[in-house]
Amino acid sequence: MRSDAEQNEPYLAASAAAAHTKELHQYLYAAAHLLPAGTAYEPDSRAMDLAEAGTRLAGEYIAGWSIPADTLVSRAFSVDEYRRVSETVKAFAGAVQTFDDYREPRDPARLSVRAADDWIEFFRVRTGIGQERLVAILRFLTHEASDVHGQGRISPAAAHTPFMDLGDGRIVLAPTLAVWHGGELALRTIWKTRATGDYNTRVSALNHQLSEDAGDVLASKGWPRVVRRSVPGGGDIDAGTGADEFFISGECKAYVDDPVRGADDPAVWRELERNVNALDDPRIAALVLAKERLTPRAVVGLVIVPRRAQSPVDFGDRYALVGLDDLKERVAESESPQDLWRAIKAHEVRRSVDVVASPFTVGE
Repeated sequence: MRSDAEQNEPYLAASAAAAHTKELHQYLYAAAHLLPAGTAYEPDSRAMDLAEAGTRLAGEYIAGWSIPADTLVSRAFSVDEYRRVSETVKAFAGAVQTFDDYREPRDPARLSVRAADDWIEFFRVRTGIGQERLVAILRFLTHEASDVHGQGRISPAAAHTPFMDLGDGRIVLAPTLAVWHGGELALRTIWKTRATGDYNTRVSALNHQLSEDAGDVLASKGWPRVVRRSVPGGGDIDAGTGADEFFISGECKAYVDDPVRGADDPAVWRELERNVNALDDPRIAALVLAKERLTPRAVVGLVIVPRRAQSPVDFGDRYALVGLDDLKERVAESESPQDLWRAIKAHEVRRSVDVVASPFTVGE
């Protein structure tokens, strides 16, 4: 987990330096001042090319895509195909909103309405994806009546499903919702809600692979490798290691953000606490870790997530969070599991970086 500033700074710097950013704003600025008032503007191919370059850049830097690109969603389309369509939607909506922002005076608020087949053809031209898969993706991105639950609660969130079916063959896109579309988080939320079994199967496999990878990292120094070990009165040790009278019990989560059961879900930390508390009992610890002949008297809990991450707050002496890439670095510089824990704790709660962006004048 890193602050928004830390995550966004590299993207902001890259975006400010990219030629397509300035060119897009100049192009839309000119269009906004040249087209007649009341024009129902929709971006042409040039504007879309420039806008998509921006959404792809954002996707690389800050979208946080971690699901393998070739993963199939409900056997209907791949994660990569969904990502390409979602980035096209964001580019379209962003260009429309930027055009509207440059209008003087502003035109009345409006929505983009097309026949469903016209949206499918638009996405086919922009992405090259086949019609059958595009139909399934558009269905995923379209709000359904079943998304409204008790007491008016909406799940998936409205920004996750920026399209609405008008019931007459037309589908409307709300640009503001599309701009705030959540990328992978949106996909996972919709997937979990509408195809629970398929989602759980995929995520379970990702969690298991992460535990294997974390176990391999811990074992790279010759330390004991404890992977997916049941704890009586607790849950499972997804990945752990120890030495002498010290043991690290790891909980591996493929995602940082919930849903569902991401690392920021309190239930994840409660399960980790149950494991740590159970292993505090010497009899249970000796039973669980008999293969490694470990008898720890000091047990700590670690949440492990993909890529880079660190504890956003001080969780105290016994708990921490780390990304797999950071874990590799901390293991490489440590002589023992005790050294590893001290290194992880020493790197948490760092000061956020300062964000500096270089402005430019679009009217030049």
